[in-house]
Amino acid sequence: TDHSLQAFQKALVYLAEGRPLFESEITQRTLGGEIRYVFVRVFAPQSEFPTISRVIVAMTDISERKRAEAALQQAYQDKQAMLKEL
Repeated sequence: TDHSLQAFQKALVYLAEGRPLFESEITQRTLGGEIRYVFVRVFAPQSEFPTISRVIVAMTDISERKRAEAALQQAYQDKQAMLKEL
């Protein structure tokens, strides 16, 4: 997705600036078209040379958590609306 591309570009800038760690929540689209929410961590271990020799990328699917958060938010809004009617 466009959001994933922007996060990737930002990670490259972070690494180029000498920051060893970049973290972000992004969206990805599966081959079947489903949107998945992913927490991505990009880490460039420091080396004795001023260049980046390796990068470690970890991605965690947080789609279930995001759906649960959205359901809780909706339940809260529904409860607030119901209380206003009383």
